[in-house]
Amino acid sequence: MSGFTGSAGTLVVTLEEAGLWTDGRYFIQAARQLEGSGITLYKMGEEGIPTIAEFLCDKLKENCTLGFDGRVINTKFGQNLMDKLGCKKIKVVYDKDLVAMIWTERPTLSSDTALYSGCSVLRSYYLGKGLFIY
Repeated sequence: MSGFTGSAGTLVVTLEEAGLWTDGRYFIQAARQLEGSGITLYKMGEEGIPTIAEFLCDKLKENCTLGFDGRVINTKFGQNLMDKLGCKKIKVVYDKDLVAMIWTERPTLSSDTALYSGCSVLRSYYLGKGLFIY
């Protein structure tokens, strides 16, 4: 949707603007990939950058609706949103795949193995300072 290809990012789209939240591992990549898109990069953890919940609380009007695919948001994050937005009587809808509704030529998900280490057993040893895994 945004053109960002990193593995950790959250895109928020309102009628007026769009923003992508990502962590420090992806600041440079996201800036390059979002250039010219009109999407604002929000660098998570940086001073003065609102959290997604703070952004939504500030931008969404009372009695509006926030929608997201509940399959890709963890319960704690979703509950935090509902708690922060409750004072504005914002309805939260999380049972729709909103992306599928507009991305008609979306590629199917791969059924290939995501990771194969080639090892049948992962061995670990405690070395006194931390866990050593090989």
